[in-house]
Amino acid sequence: MIKTVLCLSFLFFGIAGFSQPYIDIADVQYQLFTRAAYKDAPSSNAATSLFKAGVTFPFQMKNGNVILGGFEHLHHHFDYDSVTHSYGNDLYSNEMHIGFKHDMKDPAWNYVVMGIAKINADLVSVRGTDWQAGGAVLFTWKKREALKWKFGLYYNREFFGNYFMALLGIEWKVNKRLNIFGTLPAAMNIEYRLHPKWTAGLAYRSVNSSYRTKDNPGDMYVLEGHKIWADNQISAVINYYPFKNLTAYIGVGQTVFRYFQTYNSIHIKTSADPSLLPFKNQQFVYFGLAFRVRFDQEKN
Repeated sequence: MIKTVLCLSFLFFGIAGFSQPYIDIADVQYQLFTRAAYKDAPSSNAATSLFKAGVTFPFQMKNGNVILGGFEHLHHHFDYDSVTHSYGNDLYSNEMHIGFKHDMKDPAWNYVVMGIAKINADLVSVRGTDWQAGGAVLFTWKKREALKWKFGLYYNREFFGNYFMALLGIEWKVNKRLNIFGTLPAAMNIEYRLHPKWTAGLAYRSVNSSYRTKDNPGDMYVLEGHKIWADNQISAVINYYPFKNLTAYIGVGQTVFRYFQTYNSIHIKTSADPSLLPFKNQQFVYFGLAFRVRFDQEKN
C-alpha cells in the first residue's frame, strides 16, 4: 500500500515530476548560475541563483483512491551590476497543491487530477493580483510493467493570460540499470545505475512562469521563459544514496534561451527594471538533499 501511495505523490514537484521511478517526499535544492551579460545591454551583467524546497503528503483512502497534497517554495535572486550601479533583486513562488488519483476499471489505466494555487511575486507587498490558479490531468497507460505512457493537459492562469500545455510522458525501465523517464515539454531524464548507492545521468528541464512585480507603477510582471521556446536547462547529474531513502545529488549544466523579461500592465515589454531582462546563456551548478523513495527496486 505504501508503495502505491508514494509512486503517485511526485506529481506535485512541478510538471517535471509527472513521470519518474521515485518520489521525493521532501527536497531542498540550491542552484547557482555563472555571471552573464544581458543580451541587449552587454555592459551590464548579473549572477543569479535559485533556492527551492518542497514537501508532499499522500493519503490513501479505504477504497484505494489517493488524495495528495503539498507545498513548494522557490526563491530567485539576481545580483545585478552595471557601470553606474549595482543592486539585488528577488522573485518568489509559494505554491500549494492538492490532487486525486483514481484507478480505472481496466488495470492498465489510471488518472490523476490536481489543483494548484500559488503566489508568484517579488513580495514587496501581497495583493489579490499576485495569485495564480491552475491544474492538470494526467492519464497513465501501462503497456507492460517496464513501460508506461502518460498523456494529459496542464493549465495555469499566468499574468500574461491563460496558459495551456499538452503533456506527453514516458516511464521506461530499459533494463536493471537504465531508466528513461519524463514529461515533455517540461522534462526528460536518462538515469544509469553505476552502483547500488550511485546513479548518473542527463536531465533536461524547461520552464515557463510569471511573477508579479510592484517596484514600478502599474501591475507589471516578469516572464520566466519565452512563451514558445521557454527557459531550457540541460545538465549532467550524479545521485548518491548514503542510506536507503536519503539522496544527495549534484549537477552541472548549460542554459539554452535563458530568459527573463519585464512586461507592463498591457503586456508590452519594458526595461523599467534593468535586472529583469533577457540574459545571455549561462552555466550552472546545483546540489541538493532529498528524502527519496524509489519504487523500481527494493534496495539502493
